[in-house]
Order: sequence, then structure tokens, then C-alpha cells
Amino acid sequence: MLKGLITSPFGYIGDQPSNFPVFFVAIFLTLLKNGFYAVRLPGVIFSLFNSIFIFLLLKEAFNKKTALIGIALLVTSIWDIHMSQLGWNNVNLNPFLISGSMFFFYKGIKKNSIKDIFLGSVFLGISINLLYIASLNVIVIAIYFLFNIIKNKNKKNLFSLLLMTFLITFIVSSPTYIKIYKNKEITLGRHYGFVKENVKNSSIQKYYYLNQIKSVFTSFVPNKNKYEISGLWGITIEPIIFITFLIGLIIALIKIYKPINFLVITNFIIMFIPVVVLYHGNSVWRNYGLFPSIYILSSIGMFYALSITVKKASMLKKRVIYSIFILTILFSFFAYFNYYLKSLTKEKDISYEALCRKTAEYIGNNLPINSLILLPEENCAKLVAVTLLDKYKYIEYNSFEIIEKQIYANTSIAIVKISDNYHSGQFSKKYTLEQFKSVISLLNNNYKLSTINDSNKNIFSIIFIFDK
Repeated sequence: MLKGLITSPFGYIGDQPSNFPVFFVAIFLTLLKNGFYAVRLPGVIFSLFNSIFIFLLLKEAFNKKTALIGIALLVTSIWDIHMSQLGWNNVNLNPFLISGSMFFFYKGIKKNSIKDIFLGSVFLGISINLLYIASLNVIVIAIYFLFNIIKNKNKKNLFSLLLMTFLITFIVSSPTYIKIYKNKEITLGRHYGFVKENVKNSSIQKYYYLNQIKSVFTSFVPNKNKYEISGLWGITIEPIIFITFLIGLIIALIKIYKPINFLVITNFIIMFIPVVVLYHGNSVWRNYGLFPSIYILSSIGMFYALSITVKKASMLKKRVIYSIFILTILFSFFAYFNYYLKSLTKEKDISYEALCRKTAEYIGNNLPINSLILLPEENCAKLVAVTLLDKYKYIEYNSFEIIEKQIYANTSIAIVKISDNYHSGQFSKKYTLEQFKSVISLLNNNYKLSTINDSNKNIFSIIFIFDK
């Protein structure tokens, strides 16, 4: 992409149906020259704007106090902190698109604002281009328009706004329709695969979909063990969020006739589709689409609880109650963040990604610039290349013939062998570290050998450096 070979944001990346999120990574990589920051910063920025949109929506629909409560809950959300820094930008882009669409369409319909409807339509178009859970917001907004058309007398303006929404959304997302038409299998193949798997499971297991729904509802229950999970998380909320979410949900259902409540509840229900229709056990990260509605409802619930508590209180009592409220949020955050921090510390030196980076850093400190690095065909090859960027040349190997040819053709070269793991290719799985070392020694034994170990002293990789 940086070399200009890929210019369209309407392509593919691996088995992902859209390469759109990669463009954000490419921009930061160009600016920062640091692969790990480039991968993680977009998620942090998406999270920041998601919080801003939720704040603006709560302020527009309720008041500044509810919005401030929302911000307090969002900035202390360990679920969001964890997800936003993982680097899965095809995942953490979704709450941003969902909350942005909700804000612009709520404000646009409420104030008959063409500008907001236009921006909301752009968000919907981008959501469709992404071909992920945010695209379901099209259904949410369509139902929300229908709700307002039935409820309001000024139907002419609403139909005009609906037509504008359709046209702008269609224009923005039109390249994806062309992509689907030309390459249906590649574009939608991943989704078809998930659906087929679910259909197969439902034919084997009795009450399959009821169990799926039960699994989703069960995931709302707070559990400190969730904070120790590495990788993508499902619903991970603290007890205070869970309780205030339930209060907010009840209030929103009782007052469903209010546009904001109808919009949030509709969003909440529609975002259940991918976590139920697709196997929940393998797709808990899709729960992240529920993040905006969970925290909006929690903010509503907390504001209601505080309002009832301070209703007839004196100014002094109000200050005490607000202080307790702030301290409760902080206590909840630090208590559960401590579990998360222990997990991060524990995983820091044994995670695959961290050890690949450690391997790359060792090479960067010991191999001359512009040398060749031979890497096994697995994810670590990409991670090493992302860390060292254009300082070196890279070739991925899947046979000793490739290695032998490059040893004799280059004066300065490093060969990396990763210990057998989940990511290993077939060639890597055939040979243990010792067997691999024996073969390399037969080809050329004039090398410096180093090992990269995890915190448990297990060998992760061995590095052969030839510098003739």
C-alpha cells in the first residue's frame, strides 16, 4: 500500500471482506515509522470519537449531566480500553460508526437538519463498505425512520430526508456493490462460511438458537476472570455498569415512545443478530457492536438513580452523594483494572506478538542494515517486518531449498526459526528446533546462534546470523 501498489479502499485483506481499515494504519505508519503504534493508534482514535459521539447524543437527547455521566463511564471502560489497543481495526471501528450514525440521524431527524442527515448517511455508507457488524445499523436507521414517519405529522419532510439518506448511502457504498457483483465468493465468502456453520450446528443441536441467546445474556454478568483473557473480548462490564444498564434498559422500555429510547433499544436488539445467528462461542468479539447501546443505557440508568437519590436532598447532601458516585466509579475502575493489569503483566513476555517483536528487536540490534532476513511462513514474519520496516529485505521460506539458495547468494543474512505453535505452517511443524539447527549446520556452520526466550525460559525462536 505504501509503495502505491494498492490504491483502492474497496479491496480485501487476507480473509477479511474489506481492506478499508488498513488505510488508517498506512497513514500512521507513514507519519510515525513505527509499526506497532501505527496498528494501535487508529483503534484509540476510533474509541475517542465513539466516546465523543455518545456524549453528544446524550447531551442532545437528555442533558449535559447525563452526557458527563456517560463520559465518566466510557473513559473508565476497561472493555473499551482493551479492545481499542489490540490493533484489530476491522473490529474496533464498529462502535465508532454505530454511535456516529445514531447521533447524526437522531439530531438530523429531530432538527430536520440536512447536514446531519448527510453525515449520518456517509457513516452508513462507510459501514456497508466495511461489511462488518456496523452495516446492521442500516436496519436500525430504516426502522427509526419508520417510527418517526408513523409518529410525526410532518411526513413530507421525513420522506425527503429518507430519500436523501438512501441516495447518499448508496453513492458512498456503491463500490462495495460492484465488488460483491464481481467477486461474490471472495467478498461474502467469510460470512457465508459462518452462516453455514451455524445452520449445521442448529440441525445437530436441539434448542441451538435458544442456547445462543442464553449464552449472550449470560455474558452480561460481570466476571473478573474475563479480564484475564488475551485477545478479543466479549461483553466485559463491571457490576456498577451492569446494574445501571438494567435500570436504563427498564426505563427505556417503559418510555419506548420517546425517539431516543426507541433508537437505542432498536440498536440494542439489531446488534444481537450477529452474535446469535453466528456461533457465539467463536464470535464473542461481535458483542462489541452492543457497546454503544450498553453504555448509553447505563448512563441513562445512572442519571435516573442519581436524580432520585438527590431529589429532596440539601446542597451538602447532594455534594456528598456526587462524591460517593465519583468514588464508586473510580473504585470500580481500579479494582477491575488491577485484574486486567495483572493479566497484561503475565502475558507481556509470553504472548506470540510480544515475542515476535522481541525477535525483531534482537535482529535490529545485531544485523547490519539492508541485510536479508529469512522468516518462516507464519504471522511472525509479518510482525517482524512491521517492526523493522524497510531497514531490511525479507523472504519467507517453506523449504530448505529456499534457505540454501539465499545463504550462498547473500553475504549478510539472518534466518529465523520459530518454535512450533498454533500459527506455524506445515514446513515449520515438520522440524523441531534441534532438527532445523542440524540441517542449517550442514548447509553452513559459520553462524552466530542466539535464542529468544519467554519469561518461563521456554525457547520461542532461534536466530542464525551469517555475516561473511
